[in-house]
Amino acid sequence: MLPLACALRARGHDVAWCSGANLAGLLHRPGFTFFEVGPTNAQAREALGRRWPQWASMAPQDAGRELAPRLFGEVYMQAMQAPLGALVDRWRPDLVVHDVMAYAAPLVCAVRGLPHISHVFGLPRPGDAVQATAGRVQPQWHAHGLEVPPDSGNWQHGHVDICPPALRGAAATAPVELCKVYPMAAVTAPVLGCPAPSGHRVLATFGTVVNKAPAFDVVLKVLAHSPDLPTRAALGPGRQTQSQAWPTHMQVDEWVDLSAEWPQCSALVSHGGAGTLLSALAHGVPGLVLPQGADNFRNAQALVESGAGLALHPEGVSPEAVRAALQRLHDEPGFRQRAQQIAREIAAMPSADDVAAALGRRFG
Repeated sequence: MLPLACALRARGHDVAWCSGANLAGLLHRPGFTFFEVGPTNAQAREALGRRWPQWASMAPQDAGRELAPRLFGEVYMQAMQAPLGALVDRWRPDLVVHDVMAYAAPLVCAVRGLPHISHVFGLPRPGDAVQATAGRVQPQWHAHGLEVPPDSGNWQHGHVDICPPALRGAAATAPVELCKVYPMAAVTAPVLGCPAPSGHRVLATFGTVVNKAPAFDVVLKVLAHSPDLPTRAALGPGRQTQSQAWPTHMQVDEWVDLSAEWPQCSALVSHGGAGTLLSALAHGVPGLVLPQGADNFRNAQALVESGAGLALHPEGVSPEAVRAALQRLHDEPGFRQRAQQIAREIAAMPSADDVAAALGRRFG
């Protein structure tokens, strides 16, 4: 959502963010006004564990089907509704732009007659999860004497969609009869057509939530023992970059500026988070995904079906399998060619500034 927020601010709009306290530092750095609303990610997951203790022992694929409805449709929805409503009454925005999983926002706006735009974070969400979430949020809507709209209110006034056509597959499209859909490139793609990077530099990251997963340890071990694979690794929070002596062909840090790294990379290995995956594809970089939960499995499937990468599910992760998959990404040019085709799709999507201009014309 950051590109759109920056574009709106550049056009003279006052832009404020609200989220859990854990994002305050991230959003203060680019100079945004920040309001603390709702729990941090850790607090929300602790609350989820108390309500749904079975979650901790479930396989990631099984837990993923119920995670979004329970975590976002119940825990976050209930925790955010009152403070978000108080903030809206105090700050009095003309428009609310919210993540599709921020289910308190459509209700808060509906009660106040305030226009709002939903913003997807990756691929379209599966219909069964959308329906399951509607059941979880229904008591909150009924408490205000309102029926739950389609997709819990996400489509009422407009929707920003950052998913390129190649990754949509058979996923349900937006109910365009209900609202205006704004396609938008989530990142800016470079000039394409340049030759593949020299060597075989790999970018390895498991993001910020599942970066302590055992599968990431396997990946790092494989790369550490592969001097023919120069590596840039982002370990994420809570892992000590100096806890071991990394070999000279590996550059390891806690955080990495992805946009600066892609021109030097020929492959990504990751958990399949939407932001990381779309960023790589926008630069024509194919990927190997080791999905860990949430939307990772759908993203992995979409990547494989698009021809721009490979996936290893938990039961298939081994040092030998990781090494073989990375070798395929290097040896078979079709993966990079398909990733570059997707990069051209992303580059052809409207920019964040285009969407900001359209929102300004519509909502003032």
